[in-house]
Amino acid sequence: MRTFHTLAALGLLALAAPLQAQTNLTLTAGINQTTATAGAEGINVSPDAVTRFAFGASLEIPLHDWFRVHAGPAYSQKGWGISSESVNTDIDYLELSVLGGVPLALDDRATLHFLLGSTIGFMVSCSITQRDETEDCDAEDLGPKSTDFGAALGARVEIGVSDSIALTGGLLYNLGITNLFQEEELDYDVEFRNRVLMIQAGITVALGG
Repeated sequence: MRTFHTLAALGLLALAAPLQAQTNLTLTAGINQTTATAGAEGINVSPDAVTRFAFGASLEIPLHDWFRVHAGPAYSQKGWGISSESVNTDIDYLELSVLGGVPLALDDRATLHFLLGSTIGFMVSCSITQRDETEDCDAEDLGPKSTDFGAALGARVEIGVSDSIALTGGLLYNLGITNLFQEEELDYDVEFRNRVLMIQAGITVALGG
């Protein structure tokens, strides 16, 4: 939580500060390889990975030649399956991320960005499918919590195709911190935390310099 607040403050300061370097807008879409870590008292559960989708936008805000803030929203689909029970859980989030980035120039056109930061997801929808029957989750009952905090790390490459446009692609791993279920509503201890590998591609556009 402290990391998220710190990076959020850095993002706000960057927006307020006069920029000496170029600010970029990045639009991305891709797939999520998503599952969960699971543990429950007296219950053996091994969630399976499922493939879902994500798309979003972020601003790359320079604070220094060697440090950038990447901040923005995304629509991210998460979830997991339990094949032994023929059950799939699908949870969609509006997710906000604030990531610190260190750029490394590979050549005149290509830059590698190392990324680390925090995310917060607000649940948009939730459904559970078992043997072709689908029901909505109820966050006020025994469904997942409506807010999910996470830590993210990854890397992406930008390859310039002109002075103001670049193609981008990369990987981002989102490590869920929040225990998704309402422990106080259950008769036993249970832990489910999102784990998501995001494979992204998109376009970066220079907004100014």
